[in-house]
Amino acid sequence: MISLSNKQSLIYRLFLFVLTVQPFTAATRDSSILQLKLHRELALGSLGVVSAGSSFLTGRNMPGLSVAQINALDPNSVPACDRRSIGNYSHSAAISSDVMLYGSMIVPGLLLMADPAVRKQPLKPAVIMSEIFVVNYGLTSLAKELAGRTRPYAYNPLVPIEKRMQRDARRSFYSGHTSTSAAMSFGYATLWSSYHPDAPLKPLVWAGAALIPAVTGYLRVRAGEHFLSDVLAGYATGALCGWLVARWHKKRSGN
Repeated sequence: MISLSNKQSLIYRLFLFVLTVQPFTAATRDSSILQLKLHRELALGSLGVVSAGSSFLTGRNMPGLSVAQINALDPNSVPACDRRSIGNYSHSAAISSDVMLYGSMIVPGLLLMADPAVRKQPLKPAVIMSEIFVVNYGLTSLAKELAGRTRPYAYNPLVPIEKRMQRDARRSFYSGHTSTSAAMSFGYATLWSSYHPDAPLKPLVWAGAALIPAVTGYLRVRAGEHFLSDVLAGYATGALCGWLVARWHKKRSGN
């Protein structure tokens, strides 16, 4: 069992704070504001499953890095904007980023289920959040296998050679921690805003949704797991995935 340091506990408390500020007293819309359609849910589920399956088939035979390949890595071949990440390596930052990841996977769903407006028909937001996770996971996994980008720590001679030789060292682009936290946070904020369109604290909810993946991405760079471009791409794709999937389920007038 992982025991969190004071710094990690502070990060987790910040994570909880920015998501738990929910003005339930604000005007809410009926739960029918969301709509499930069989063909749409099948399409989204298929997209997630097919992309995840394709990533497995693409990467199952990809070997780890050999010692010769590691010795041949040239930091000068890395774009200038990413080069500063090469010297980073922090176990505590990696653990903190895991806390942010798991929190972003669990807390938004719990908060939605705690909302009286959502509890009238909990199946709809539960299905939507599940689809966001599955689609984002599949696309992220496929991108990692197709890109085959070497992680920053593989360039770092201070990192144990065993870690640098693992297959996971070739799955840097793009950041799964960042894309997942962005997808779930933005998905939550989009759904919450559908139920609370006139809430005075809505900007704070969106600020929290934007902050959580930003902190997660920062920690992944500090940990030496990703380059800056990895987390920027993960942030953008995850946020877009969460927002689009949630918005797609909002019932249009006249439907």
